[in-house]
Amino acid sequence: MAENQHTTPPPGDPQTGTTSAPRDEWTADRLTGFWAAMGGLYGSRWYQEHGEDIHSPACAVWRAELASMTPSEAAAGWRACKASGDSRPCTIPQFVRRVSEALKSQVQPPVHRVLPEPKAKRQERAAKATEYLEKMREIL
Repeated sequence: MAENQHTTPPPGDPQTGTTSAPRDEWTADRLTGFWAAMGGLYGSRWYQEHGEDIHSPACAVWRAELASMTPSEAAAGWRACKASGDSRPCTIPQFVRRVSEALKSQVQPPVHRVLPEPKAKRQERAAKATEYLEKMREIL
């Protein structure tokens, strides 16, 4: 990896999103932050190979690819790039593959399941229902 490592996740990371836009939408600031995070990760080689400014015409392919994913997904890719230890900047296909692999490996949260109603409460409700039925039968 490059000598001056950038350790701050890019904007859009679930733990660090700070802009007022919804967390999983790209903004100009988030794109700039992502580009800076990648530059921090790979140093000057990132900018030499991919350009200084994400908003430049030369980076249109990167912008298009990032538009196909959320900032959180891109942040997962950034973390995967960091974990890889590669000193050479990744290409777009490599980055997309790392995003895909990172998302597959994420542990899915357990599905929330409602606990059954306590037995005592069910019996109480059944008794009230029987009582109401008795009253309705008397009325009819």
